[in-house]
Amino acid sequence: MAAHSSIEALGHRSEQRVVDFLTRIATSTTDDEAAEEAIEALGNMKDGIGLEAVTRIARTTRSSNIREAAFEAIGNSKRGEPLLASIVKGEQDVEQRMQALEAYADAVKQSQAIVFLESVMRTDRSREVRIRALELLADFESSPAIAAVRRVASSNADPDLRNRAVEILNDR
Repeated sequence: MAAHSSIEALGHRSEQRVVDFLTRIATSTTDDEAAEEAIEALGNMKDGIGLEAVTRIARTTRSSNIREAAFEAIGNSKRGEPLLASIVKGEQDVEQRMQALEAYADAVKQSQAIVFLESVMRTDRSREVRIRALELLADFESSPAIAAVRRVASSNADPDLRNRAVEILNDR
């Protein structure tokens, strides 16, 4: 427990050697909790000094839990929204992209998330990512989100996505 509070305390220091140390903890420990604390500490560092390391961890780790923690830390940062959007649109790995999409939807205002999710559903190359965007949209359960689901059901180019939107609307 003391080690975890020490990790958190390191996040209050803005030094490259601290970034390097926390990055080593996040990427080499077998203790997921310590790794997640190190990622959170990196994400909380002043001036975004740890954000590049967190982004690198999110893009390279094989651990889904660590990647999720990294995307959450990115989403909580002031510069997180464009980073998450670029990962959703630019990465090859579908699981990474879906986790970044979820973090994006959690990190921004609902109105901004709706616009982004609709864009993903129209243009993304992956059926899985498009369907996850639709599910995230439906999770909002607000009038603007349901209106967006209705638009997908009536006019999206992907018949599978249209059918899934109809199922979502029928389940309400």
